[in-house]
Amino acid sequence: MQRLQQLIENLDTAANDAFKVQELKSYLSLIPPEDAAWALFFFENRRLKTKTGLKLLKEIIESQTCFPDWVIKACNERVKDTPETLALLFESKGGRCEISLSTLVIQFLQPLSGFTRLSKKETIRCAWEMLSTTQRVLFNKMVLGGFQLGAQKSLIHEALSKISGIPRSVISRRLIEDWQPSATWFQSLIEPDPEIDTAMTPCHFEPFVVSEKPPGKSDFTPGLEAAFAFDGIRAQGIRRREVSTIWSEELIPLNLCFPELIRGISLLPSGTVLEGLIVAWDDDLPPPRENVQKRLKVKTATQKTIQSTPVQFIVFDIIERHGINLSNCPFAQRRVEMKEVMDEWSHQWSIHGNKSEIEGVNPDFFQQEMFDMSTVLKTEPEKSISPPPMSLSRFFKCNNWASLEGRLNICRDKHATGLLCMPVDPKGYTHSDENRWRLLKPASCRARLVLLSAERLPGNQTHFIRFTFGAWLNDSLVSVAVIDNQHSKRDFESLGEFVLENPLQKQGNNCQVKPELIYEISFEDIYESSRSKSGIRLNNARLCKRLTGIGIKQASTVEEIKSLI
Repeated sequence: MQRLQQLIENLDTAANDAFKVQELKSYLSLIPPEDAAWALFFFENRRLKTKTGLKLLKEIIESQTCFPDWVIKACNERVKDTPETLALLFESKGGRCEISLSTLVIQFLQPLSGFTRLSKKETIRCAWEMLSTTQRVLFNKMVLGGFQLGAQKSLIHEALSKISGIPRSVISRRLIEDWQPSATWFQSLIEPDPEIDTAMTPCHFEPFVVSEKPPGKSDFTPGLEAAFAFDGIRAQGIRRREVSTIWSEELIPLNLCFPELIRGISLLPSGTVLEGLIVAWDDDLPPPRENVQKRLKVKTATQKTIQSTPVQFIVFDIIERHGINLSNCPFAQRRVEMKEVMDEWSHQWSIHGNKSEIEGVNPDFFQQEMFDMSTVLKTEPEKSISPPPMSLSRFFKCNNWASLEGRLNICRDKHATGLLCMPVDPKGYTHSDENRWRLLKPASCRARLVLLSAERLPGNQTHFIRFTFGAWLNDSLVSVAVIDNQHSKRDFESLGEFVLENPLQKQGNNCQVKPELIYEISFEDIYESSRSKSGIRLNNARLCKRLTGIGIKQASTVEEIKSLI
């Protein structure tokens, strides 16, 4: 536990991600395999079923310290973290003997679910006696299921990749499988399996060439194919060696988040890799990206989740067919291959995608010369047929500059973020890198917004991952945009410094700031939002520049923002 405590402290003070990866690598390399397995269990945000709540922990504190409940609440208002408050209130000089993480889990945490209430209290009290204050905080979070590491999962997977020499994507895929922590499992995690690993590894995601300006009228080259690009998750659907997987552009496996897509990909011929966008789809128009993000937050999507947030995998390119890499082939050839694969898939889906079998039929009845059909076929209500989870992008040819500009101008009407363009003959198109997708976006709108609050990375007091900006509605500032960490490090450090110097109110990982900082924010579209007092949310909001010399009264109003679209 001392090593885990030291790791947490080092991650909280880490200057950059490279240092965090090095700390994680050192920690996982030095501890025994069984401890590493349980550490990964908690690092992956998994929870033990302890059947122990916060009320029981408070009762232990009350019985030992004689503090009434209102004293504990008052202390917690100052500390802002209940597990830490309870650890500080417990009177003990623990930490005098070292106990390993696996021993702590096996002897103290796992048995809790089968203990009586009195036995739970005694077990937890004994564990607290052995641990230091910082270790008790970690223990309390493991009991309550709120343990969070001050590092993103991608950094943990990168550390494991450096330890094992296995690609990070393979480590990520192995960790989403159903596993139980043990020394044997951890050894299998870091041991290569070339045959399976090759089948599951995604191809390289070629970055889009993003631009807000289409090629000039005089320079336009005919023969450009384009399709509307929607706000979603860029992903690859892979079918190799009878194994189906989905990978995001960030090399995150999405099998458990989108089981209906896995079912669709399983009908592809083996040796096929398709690239496309996972988009929340409803009534022929894609809702905001946040609807897709809801699916990512669910560990395993249930049937209710699938029905409430339907998605589509819109295919715009093919990378492999019959195990042959086609990424260097002209798009005209890939377009033909892609259509053939999707036509074959549509046929397979029509047969196997929604099976409608007659139940309750005795085959022996059909051997009789005369029978009553009503006794053979049971009348049942028709089952709802689920729509195909995959579809091919609707490409259109732009033979002149006016047709491209016209399509770009109606992107917002189609709820599209822009146009995905690819020359049929890449050598004849000088305005994009050869054989790479070009994403043309309509001219963005801009607004003057005020910084309202920031969200910390869990477990880190100085690193912020999300900032909320607001505009005027009547006489108050209301949130209209959220800026995530997809920006330059310099911009986020500047915002983080302002938040640390001008805090107004702190609650958990959220920190409200004094409304003094104004930024010019660009955005592509506006969506309605029932969660915001403003009633709107800016889509793809990005930082442009900090505005100085103006007061917050000169910030944009909600009505002004609505008038821009």
